[in-house]
Amino acid sequence: MTWFINQENKSEYFTSLNGQNTNFLNGKFYITNTSVIWEILNPNNLTKCNPNQYYDVINKRKFGKFDSYDYFKGINSIYKDSIQYDPDDFRNTDKDLKYAFITSFVANNNLYQITQLKDKTAITEVKKNNIKIVHQFDEKYNLFYWYNQFRSNKNDQKFIKFRNGYNSFGFFEVENNKIDITKVNYKYDTIQYIKSDEILQLIANLSKKNKITKDKILDFEKITKGIDIQKYRNSINHNGYYPRKFAKIDIETIAFVKSENEYVTQDIEYLITKNNNEVKSIFIYYDRTKFFNSEGKSFFPISSENITENDNKFKEKYDKIRNYLINNGKKIDVKIKKDKATYEAWILNGWRFNLYGISKENINGSTIFICRQDDFNEDE
Repeated sequence: MTWFINQENKSEYFTSLNGQNTNFLNGKFYITNTSVIWEILNPNNLTKCNPNQYYDVINKRKFGKFDSYDYFKGINSIYKDSIQYDPDDFRNTDKDLKYAFITSFVANNNLYQITQLKDKTAITEVKKNNIKIVHQFDEKYNLFYWYNQFRSNKNDQKFIKFRNGYNSFGFFEVENNKIDITKVNYKYDTIQYIKSDEILQLIANLSKKNKITKDKILDFEKITKGIDIQKYRNSINHNGYYPRKFAKIDIETIAFVKSENEYVTQDIEYLITKNNNEVKSIFIYYDRTKFFNSEGKSFFPISSENITENDNKFKEKYDKIRNYLINNGKKIDVKIKKDKATYEAWILNGWRFNLYGISKENINGSTIFICRQDDFNEDE
């Protein structure tokens, strides 16, 4: 929604059309959306608000209500893409647009846009319902807004951020008739990753022991550079994989994270019985590497935007674990409940390993659940 307030009598007018920002030029208002730019000759021609439709009322959500109205009353589009794009509809994508508008600004008494082309960022201008490229940059900036930049009404000033790759970010600034682009880069070698999370070594250790204690796990995580990320818990309510029998006894869980590279990060949690400090169950989730709070630690993983390579790394990890279980464990039949995730299971020395399936593409995670076969209840 967009509201206009008459400063003389404080009456308000609105349109349901929305956009990144509103500009004022030569006595007219312009609303810029991703795929369309609207012109408002006179806000008084828009739908007039009833008292319960005023901006402050609606914004505070105090019983504001909009009755039916003319959607395009007082509005004229000076440019509209042939593709109907709705940024609030997850089924849409702006990649199909020939011109995707980021924002508009006024300079030299003209209205310009910061616009995304297929592979470049450009400054554009609307001329008789056509787009004129005024200037084309050498690259495409992945621009995004500060939270409070949204719907900025500053005519000749814009300040937005961009991120080009996971080791480069910067600022795109417009002020009056000047555009400044500031880039900040950091080197990969300042990022610390472990070379391996030693998951196969952990599985091998379990296959040789009927019991494993908390101190052995702490030693293993220290050697393999696991970072403790969790305050100790004494409940299984946060994890639906643990056998329900452990809800009735005194337990704690401890968790560690290891980022192997910029693609795959292991989150691992151990369930331990407090009476004897014995590990009873292990939950492992492989996630895409992302930012973690590194304050006071030499640990600062970053995420890769290469989806194809990300999928390859997940498949490599999944296949590596699955092949080890196939070669060293005893495969068992499993009963998959309706609407439940599919998995395969193996037994090694009384330990049950449930390896859950992964998607074929756009892989976001992979799960392994481990416990003693005697503790597992397939009906849960």
